[in-house]
Amino acid sequence: MSSPGPGPVSSGSPGSVSTASSPSLSVFSRNRLSIGVLPPQSPKKITFKMQQGQESALARDPRYADQSPEYYLKLLDNFDELQLTQRVYSPNTETLLGWVKRLWTSYCTFTRQDSKKALAAISAARLHNFFHWLLNQRQGRMRSISTLETYWKVFRLVHETETGGKIDKLTTRQMQGVLQQLAKLHDLTNKKRDKPTMYEEDLFQVIKTVWVSTEMTFDHEQHRVDLSLILILAGMLGTRPGALVEGGKNRGRNRVLCYKHVQVTLIRDPEGGAPCLLVEITLEYTKGFLGDKDANTFTLPELRYDPCLVLSPQVYFLGKAFADRAFAELDSPEQLFGLAIHSRCNQQRLPWKESMLDAPICRRSMAALHGVEISPTEPLRDSTVRPWAKRAGEETGFEQVVGPYTLRRAAGKEFDSSGAISDSLRNLIMQHAESRTFQKFYLSRHITADVQAIYRRLPSQDAVMRAAGGMSRTMDSRRPRKLTEAQSASVEHHPLVCKLRRKRDRLKATIRDRGMSIASQHGTYEQYKKIRQEYRNEKQRQRATLLIEVKERYKMEQPLIDIREQLEGQWTEEETQNPATEMPVYALPERSCAIDKLFTLPASSFEDERQRQIDAINAITAICSVQESRPRRRPRPMISASGTGRQMNAQSVSVPNLSLPPSPSKLSQVGPTQCIVCLGKKQLAYKDRIRSFHSVGDLKKHFHRKHLRHYKEGEAIECHLCGIALNGPMHFQNHAARVHGTRT
Repeated sequence: MSSPGPGPVSSGSPGSVSTASSPSLSVFSRNRLSIGVLPPQSPKKITFKMQQGQESALARDPRYADQSPEYYLKLLDNFDELQLTQRVYSPNTETLLGWVKRLWTSYCTFTRQDSKKALAAISAARLHNFFHWLLNQRQGRMRSISTLETYWKVFRLVHETETGGKIDKLTTRQMQGVLQQLAKLHDLTNKKRDKPTMYEEDLFQVIKTVWVSTEMTFDHEQHRVDLSLILILAGMLGTRPGALVEGGKNRGRNRVLCYKHVQVTLIRDPEGGAPCLLVEITLEYTKGFLGDKDANTFTLPELRYDPCLVLSPQVYFLGKAFADRAFAELDSPEQLFGLAIHSRCNQQRLPWKESMLDAPICRRSMAALHGVEISPTEPLRDSTVRPWAKRAGEETGFEQVVGPYTLRRAAGKEFDSSGAISDSLRNLIMQHAESRTFQKFYLSRHITADVQAIYRRLPSQDAVMRAAGGMSRTMDSRRPRKLTEAQSASVEHHPLVCKLRRKRDRLKATIRDRGMSIASQHGTYEQYKKIRQEYRNEKQRQRATLLIEVKERYKMEQPLIDIREQLEGQWTEEETQNPATEMPVYALPERSCAIDKLFTLPASSFEDERQRQIDAINAITAICSVQESRPRRRPRPMISASGTGRQMNAQSVSVPNLSLPPSPSKLSQVGPTQCIVCLGKKQLAYKDRIRSFHSVGDLKKHFHRKHLRHYKEGEAIECHLCGIALNGPMHFQNHAARVHGTRT
């Protein structure tokens, strides 16, 4: 029995339906009509009008290409088996393949062979000669057998890509002996690289150095917050660095952690009280072959009475979000923590502005007309963060190198030893296909289990064993971090450096003997630049090698010196105790305020604790908008009277009193050698704003190098002292001379 259809539509108001003529309407139909659902109507024919250029774009799209049988038959006839059957590699692998291919081409050019023919007729003898040549070329730089094996594996991929076939099994088996013989001939080591782990207490020391040390300087103070947040997230989430910042394989693709990947929410506290803040982070762009892996979402709830705000990711993230004005309706943490949850809901989502969804959370700094600014779209790069982390570890005094994988290994170990996380969940978090990957590449060979206590059935000394396996164990602020002037100058006497310097000087003298400048000799000048760069690279390489030797010598000799001094009674009581932390004077009051708010103890009441969090977030927001200039070149040290060492003349260096507030008179009155751009930039430190140059010429150099070279054509230049916009550099320079009496 068919159900009656809906009644006719009344001719009254549009959209109204008369139900009187259909008394047998089903309850479902009456309910549909009561909420204004119209009966189905015949669909209208929709036509699309293509814009100019869309037809050609569709023709180029393979989804809209010719779908006729002849089209596929033509594809079958033109199938390129060599090109279309090749594997698709990541950009990093493609770079490595190109590097080895260029090495093979250079070897064939050097030995007067055709690279393609030699590659097609590959043999164990040819491979032995190639890798022997390669080791000679990279003498002193290739020290490990594993590196040689990596070159061999990449070469096999290059051979397969270029020839379409694999190296035969006999040659592959013979190469095992060839590599062993070459490793023995060139004295390559088989020692595995150490796998240090950075636990939470080690990370605290590094973050403390980032904030407290005067040696840690950045182009913009927001990068101090970026580095802290990246290290904390890498430790807590155990993620790879490419998931947070821009890696080499994602260069220019904005495949980094953006605001759209983070959700801030207030949920009801199951135990009652104020709503609980959640920060949910989705790591979308991680390592993967032929596409990204499934994204993991991590939930980070706020810690009530957090014992250490300097390790709180919520404080750093909310501080950056308020500095970027990323929230749609919120301007301050006071407004955020004052929100309540509707009685009919269990959560209150805090949405972002649509314009901020694709904005990276950690962004690069860029030089602009008025100084260094944070780019609104360019993400921070992994190649920038790694040197920052390494320098922070060196300033902390760690013996091992601090990097993203020291945190990832520690996180994996904590996950593995936690009773709340199974092996399957650990593999999911670490994004490993099986447990073997974690065991082979992430577990440290330094056994931290108290095997003595286990064997003797005694209580395990967990705290001691954890301290024995952490990086803080190697902390030594006396460890040399850079070469002295004498050590750096000694590199000039190295045989390779002397050889390249003589080669450079001979070429330079040959050009000068012709009575012409070096730059005017085009072909010879390119050769001169190449040799000069090789000379500089070799000096840098020898300095790095010497620094490693100095650190190794310190590691062997300093313990003996300390023992000898203790036995002779030369140590005082202060030298055997933890050093007292003395707060230095910072150029930026915002940095001092941030340190005061981050390094605080939990409050006794919930209201005071909430205010403690708000103050810390506001301090992070404030420091994200200021800039502390890098320290300028220090005066050359003077030879002491005894001639045995170098000492600074304290009276020759004047240090401004940075604790005094900025003087309005100094900021409004412009001296003849002061830069009006720096003077009007409120984000700069006070000492950098009032800086006076030695001469007008130095002022002009500063203005052109730091400001004018970053001017964009057609851009108006604002004088922040007067609050007026000027039309271009000439107008600005005339204004500076006439109104402020300074020549730029």
